[in-house]
Amino acid sequence: MGKMRGPTTSLHDWLVGAAWECGSPGALTAAYGQALNAAGIPVWRVQVGLRTLHPQLVAENHTWRADADGVEVAYATRETVSSDAFLRSPLAPLYEGAGAIRCRLAGEHAALDYPVLHGLAAAGATDYAALPMFFSDGQLNAVTFATRDARGFTTGALGRISASVGLLGRLFEVHILRATASTLLDTYLGQRSGRRVLEGSIRRGDGEEIEAAVWFADLRGSTALAERLPRGVYLDALNAFFDATAGSVADQGGEVLKFIGDAVLAIFPVEGGKPEACMRALAAARGALARLDGMNEYRDPEWPELRAALALHLGAVSFGNVGTADRLDFTAIGPAVNETARLAEACKQAGHSLLVSQPFAAALPEAFAPLDRFRLRGVAEAMQVFVPV
Repeated sequence: MGKMRGPTTSLHDWLVGAAWECGSPGALTAAYGQALNAAGIPVWRVQVGLRTLHPQLVAENHTWRADADGVEVAYATRETVSSDAFLRSPLAPLYEGAGAIRCRLAGEHAALDYPVLHGLAAAGATDYAALPMFFSDGQLNAVTFATRDARGFTTGALGRISASVGLLGRLFEVHILRATASTLLDTYLGQRSGRRVLEGSIRRGDGEEIEAAVWFADLRGSTALAERLPRGVYLDALNAFFDATAGSVADQGGEVLKFIGDAVLAIFPVEGGKPEACMRALAAARGALARLDGMNEYRDPEWPELRAALALHLGAVSFGNVGTADRLDFTAIGPAVNETARLAEACKQAGHSLLVSQPFAAALPEAFAPLDRFRLRGVAEAMQVFVPV
């Protein structure tokens, strides 16, 4: 939380000084509420609504109250902003360009025009104001204020609040840009890869050699599905396949590195020992196959059957940046990755949905039985292949 420089510090001085020390949107919201009160503006509740760039969420709301510890954080989905509760809130007209909204909550001039205001009035609030807060690119966000002061907000207090919101928006914009960068890197690269890029691994060749359980799942019969199904149905089916496979990897703490056409490449870095990494990779494989079986059992007759060719391997991989000088990909490469992909190709020949290599099986000797030796495409020596018992 930002440090106040004493009760005599003006609101403007705080915004250009100590406010920059706040390390998060929540800390900034709380410190702003405290700064308003220290400046003589009696605010009981401050709520900051920030639009976000996220694959599932559209906004985050930070609510500070003078009589509560901490800051309450809530997230809005696309369904939230189309709900009746949102459409009947003061934020809906604000986002449509209303400019500002002010509602007295007590006395003869009380105007409880929105359902949410009844709850605030019942909690002792006497006045409410909602103001737009713009970012430098024009993005519209919102800040709302409530007071319990018997007089409500004076004209002077509202003027000072309004004058502070412009600079406040610049402060929040810094936090949102940082969060957006982290979210996008996690979304497109994965948590481990994204974190390393954000920490500075941005040059070609940056990275390291690590040992990992390598996980590869391919959608069987995808070419025929793509030719037979309408484009929209095929894309829905492909995303359902990724939900089952990559979703299971995420559930077990693995790192999805890449969607290669209709396939998923993932790794489980060896951090707590080879058996631990392989157990998580195997659990993810079993989970993915179980999800696909469930989908196929209850699928609509119009929906295609989805089957996976899945392979698990254990070995050293180069985990880092490859590409051109100005267009990079943070991924895992090396013979172990290539061998895992080739092993998945052997699933059809072997008649099994899941095959594992000898190094992987050696880490969990009680979980697998030898099947046969297969000559894999592009691999010089035939590989001993194992299947779950």
